[in-house]
This record gives sequence, structure tokens and C-alpha cells, in this order.
Amino acid sequence: MLLLLKDRPVLKISETGSCQILDLDRLPFGLRREGITFPEFVEWAGNRALSIGRSLPSV
Repeated sequence: MLLLLKDRPVLKISETGSCQILDLDRLPFGLRREGITFPEFVEWAGNRALSIGRSLPSV
């Protein structure tokens, strides 16, 4: 699994749950530290949500 910033991979998560940082400078602030673990990624991802006032872009 890859975490992307637009079309750039920034974090790679293997099937075993190990995380490999591909671009530390482009990682979201909540993940920007060496040695990120899969449980830390899951916690970060679970806390993300759209703001109530934010609208989705039209296609």
C-alpha cells in the first residue's frame, strides 16, 4: 500500500505492516518522524475527516 501526496508516493506499507518512508519532507505533519509504525499510521488515518464546511471538488 502506498500513501500518496497527489501523484508522489511518500510512505510505503508492506503486507507485513512495516512502513518505509519514501519522502520525509512531504509526509503529513502527523506522520513526519523516523520509525513510523503501522499502528501509528492506522491511528493517524482513523482521525482524518473532512471538515463540515469543506466541499468536495466538482468533477
